[in-house]
Amino acid sequence: MKVIECNKKFRFDEIREDDTDDILRLRNNPAIRNRFTYRKDISKERHLRWLKENVQARKSIQYIIIDKDAERTIGSIYLKNINWFNHNAEYGIVLGGDKKEDLEYEKEIAECFLQYAFNELKLHKIYLKLFPDDSKSIEIYESIGFKKEGILRKDVCVDGIYQDMIRMGKVSESSENI
Repeated sequence: MKVIECNKKFRFDEIREDDTDDILRLRNNPAIRNRFTYRKDISKERHLRWLKENVQARKSIQYIIIDKDAERTIGSIYLKNINWFNHNAEYGIVLGGDKKEDLEYEKEIAECFLQYAFNELKLHKIYLKLFPDDSKSIEIYESIGFKKEGILRKDVCVDGIYQDMIRMGKVSESSENI
């Protein structure tokens, strides 16, 4: 199992089937689920299919976020839609352990994971999509160098209503043309 030492507070453990219960606990929490476009509960079977079809197939990379002091899972972080030819991927995070302050670590965790994505995976660009009314997340990602690239008009259907998404991207500072 691959482990990425982030800092004194956190590490990222490569996701395994054994992490399924933690993932379901986090992802099916209504407060977390409502930040996603797909807002239904995720079943164990669906999660295991995701691991097989995406993570094991190298279309996605996913890690469990561990609070090192308490040795507990506080979230998951991932890259999906990885385009190895163009060196880019879509970033996502599921964060929210049992404590309120777990959510306050998003910036620190994101910066750490981006270093891994740019320096180890040699990706050129990371992008993400957010709801336009998620001002806290927009502020966090702007503070670490993401730029708004545009509005994806009526991009997702949430609870039967088409909604816009904001796409933000960050280009590696050390990327050079190939």
